[in-house]
Amino acid sequence: MRSKDQNSTDYYSWKKRTNDECCSQADIYEAASDEETRASQFERYGVRWSELLRLPYFDIMKCVIVDAMHNLFLGLIKEHLTGILGISLPSWKQEGPVISINLSEPPSNFMTKEKQSLRKIHRWLSAPMSLVSVEDRNNAIKKLKGAHVKALKFACSELDCTPAGKPSTVEASKRVRTKDNFTAALVAWVGSFLLLF
Repeated sequence: MRSKDQNSTDYYSWKKRTNDECCSQADIYEAASDEETRASQFERYGVRWSELLRLPYFDIMKCVIVDAMHNLFLGLIKEHLTGILGISLPSWKQEGPVISINLSEPPSNFMTKEKQSLRKIHRWLSAPMSLVSVEDRNNAIKKLKGAHVKALKFACSELDCTPAGKPSTVEASKRVRTKDNFTAALVAWVGSFLLLF
């Protein structure tokens, strides 16, 4: 279908195109002697030549579909909705913190990268909605595991969230806690706040 006024949204007034009409326009496109004429022909009718038109059973009006799968794969639908129409959910990064967390100044033996890790942990924990869905939760856990162990341990001690499997003996207390232990403790701590909402 092609309307004389392409900006018209009154689709009842649109004239349906026929296979014969499109094939003859494609023939004109194919017969054009130069690219400028072809471009003009395409601009006028919106049809190009295809080898499929040689097939006797091929009906250009019935056999061509919108390629929705590639639209999704290439992100064209997302770009159309968010970039062109401006439809999107507000990002939690644009909002203020959901949970007010006060961490002390890190110890003087913290290196610059460890201080940066601690600031990132603080920002992630202050926006717990990033832990709501399973996919977001897995991403948040990956981010937390990317932080330095000293920063994770400091955050756990400041928030009084002890990693699971608290050592009960002096011998067990010598065991080193891993990033997994600290990350699990911080995620569980944030999860307890989510239950309140």
